[in-house]
Amino acid sequence: MFSFLIRGTPSAVLLRAALMTAIIAVTDWHFGNVPLGFLYLFPMLLVGSVLNRWQIALSAAVCTILTELFDDFEWIFPNSIPRDILIFAAFVCMGLFVYEVGRSRQLALLHLQGIERESQARKEAEEQLKVLIDSSPAAVFTTTSEGTVLLANEAAHRLFAVAPGLLPGRSIHEFLPSLLNVPSPDENHAPLRTAMQCRGHRSDGEVFLADIWFSTYRTSAGPRLAAMVVDTSEDLRNREEGGLNQLLA
Repeated sequence: MFSFLIRGTPSAVLLRAALMTAIIAVTDWHFGNVPLGFLYLFPMLLVGSVLNRWQIALSAAVCTILTELFDDFEWIFPNSIPRDILIFAAFVCMGLFVYEVGRSRQLALLHLQGIERESQARKEAEEQLKVLIDSSPAAVFTTTSEGTVLLANEAAHRLFAVAPGLLPGRSIHEFLPSLLNVPSPDENHAPLRTAMQCRGHRSDGEVFLADIWFSTYRTSAGPRLAAMVVDTSEDLRNREEGGLNQLLA
């Protein structure tokens, strides 16, 4: 029932609170022998969901005045002051409680929306990066510190003559033995970002010349290596043929 009353625009909620306050006041005035001042806690619940702090305090003061006007207790200064302070505090605390609950809920929703936006942006970036890597003509892969392949694109499978999808789980040192000399990043070795040229081996035993651009980095699961490899054997043959032709000429 309470959730139904606080739905709608702030104006609609305030109208419900005003009507509820008027009904309680009229009922309290009509049945003066029965104190009904505690019922003003319910309109304070509605008020706390749409007003700010000082407006809640003002509403609590109005409810306190109405409670004193229509109860059977004679107001005597200063004996009645502590009673009014307690009544006012009860109304204010009820309104502020609802105000803080609503504020916390709104902040939680905003935080959740921010997380969802970040997650969506991260997912889109990962998808774009995956498309870029998969469509790259160069072999791209990542390995653990022991050399076990974690991820590899289609070009890497073609370069090492491995059937699609079978490269992850195998040791990259079978195909690029020179990577054994790359130190893993730890307290003694900083992450590396460099390039090298070495011999590579395909799964069928063919040897080729490879240019490698790689970097090492740390993750919560341990050190990792990411590399991009290009077969430059054809370029080497072209240079050698060009040099031989120039020498013969």
